[in-house]
Amino acid sequence: MKRAVQVSLGGRNLTLEEDAWAALDSYLQQVQGRVGGSVNAEEVMADVEARIGDYFWEWRGAKGLVVTLEEVNRVIRIMGQADEYGNADTPPRRASASWGGRSRRLYRDTRNQVLGGVCSGLAYYTGLDVVLVRVLSGLGLLLGSATFWIYLVLWIALPAARTPAERLEMKGIPITPENLQREAF
Repeated sequence: MKRAVQVSLGGRNLTLEEDAWAALDSYLQQVQGRVGGSVNAEEVMADVEARIGDYFWEWRGAKGLVVTLEEVNRVIRIMGQADEYGNADTPPRRASASWGGRSRRLYRDTRNQVLGGVCSGLAYYTGLDVVLVRVLSGLGLLLGSATFWIYLVLWIALPAARTPAERLEMKGIPITPENLQREAF
């Protein structure tokens, strides 16, 4: 039987196997070492921990189950190796349907909104130009379709991308400390 450790990641209380915690703690220390000298290192680390906590909560926390070493390795693969962070020569990677099995998440884009940010969020999600999505929505509204009601429901139902991590997910960019730092501004 393995020992378990209680930890708090991003405000979520989770239980990890002792070897899983050792691997995660080592990973977080490596990431901290890579972004430690930056201006927003504390905010970046908080966002990284929050995202990791969200993944574990989705997979295990809601059920109250213990996070395993396999799941820690899975989240490290999703987040990227610590030695990949902080290299200013490497441009941020964009997500596509085949990139690492990750896809974009649908959010309202509050930074590029006209009304509620629904059209710009849909544009990021579908990979279309935001102007095209807005023109199509306007045409749908003028032609008397259900566009108004669909927009209204999406405005109410879709969460706004408020944090840098959510904005990166919306755009399909990997959540790394470097990308979080870039998105913070």
